[in-house]
Amino acid sequence: MHKARMLFLLLTALTVAESPAQIQVPMGYTVESINANCGGGIDYLPGGDILGIYQDLGYPTTGYLVEVDANGDGVPSAPQQLYALGSGVYGSFVRVSPSGGFAIFGESSNGVIRHIDLSGHSVVQIATVAYNNDLSFIDDHYCYLSANPEYNPQTWESGPNRIYHWDLDTGIRTVVVEIPDTPSGPIDVDDSGNLYYVRGTGAYPPPPNSFALLKYSAAALAQALQTETALGENDAQQIALLDGGYKVAWHSSGYCFVSDSNNGKIYKIESDGTVSTFCERGGGSYDSYTGMDLYRRDSSFGPCAQTAAKLCVVYSDWSSVSAFYQLTSTILYIDFKPSGATTPDGWISADENPYGTNGAWGWL
Repeated sequence: MHKARMLFLLLTALTVAESPAQIQVPMGYTVESINANCGGGIDYLPGGDILGIYQDLGYPTTGYLVEVDANGDGVPSAPQQLYALGSGVYGSFVRVSPSGGFAIFGESSNGVIRHIDLSGHSVVQIATVAYNNDLSFIDDHYCYLSANPEYNPQTWESGPNRIYHWDLDTGIRTVVVEIPDTPSGPIDVDDSGNLYYVRGTGAYPPPPNSFALLKYSAAALAQALQTETALGENDAQQIALLDGGYKVAWHSSGYCFVSDSNNGKIYKIESDGTVSTFCERGGGSYDSYTGMDLYRRDSSFGPCAQTAAKLCVVYSDWSSVSAFYQLTSTILYIDFKPSGATTPDGWISADENPYGTNGAWGWL
């Protein structure tokens, strides 16, 4: 076969990669399936393993906070149970502190929020906030909490989505954002203290573009805290409109990942509002992504970057156990260069190749 034609066929085959579980990821990334049914919140530990709530609607018995091997060292060999939440309890979030010394995890069935010491695994209850949804740390002493404490489960009517500034040392929570008649939305804080929030909709099925990725500046949040005057939607920068938004994760390059629980997609949203589908797994109307987290968000996560950064996503169809995926960037090489061809953008030539000088091309 002619080498140029072989190159074309290889690039065509690599345009979309699929795992055995049929999740579609972009070229330049690999995906592995993790054997853990964590449908109730996840976060990465400092060493690359995952802390998650081992429960979803396909696992109706007692749920557990567990540690899952995700760094490849085989430890623990199976999900290690750290705390039993009780039967019929739905986990809402898990967040590891910036120092890695402790984590906070919540459940929305009873509104209980707990603290776990990650060295000795002792657990204490630190708050009860009805229908809590997500938490994001500012530092080890302060965080933001998203909740909808006035939600009515009998009528499915949402009260206001409130975002609290939470002083973990004193226990004082102050409402800094309040969006009327809106389901609880996910949040994440960047390195400068700006807050990213996905404002949702109570309509089902949700109309297209009925979700909004918003950004509240650190300065506006500080003023809201000082004056005890909550910000509204118009006080935020609207970055993009979306078809769904279940979890949000900010990356130091300025973009965000947002999971869409209505369409089984992970969106990548650039700082200028450009939206693209990063990965997806098609299915019926109940297919969804229920959890997502970035590991080493300060490291490049571009295609074929081969850094420490990883993206973990949990996919659930609400009627069976969760599918648990970890995406990493990888380098791909081709051992020839078609005669007369020039080095294309995004590739490296032989003399630039840190992995050998045999004339290979590859992505960085």
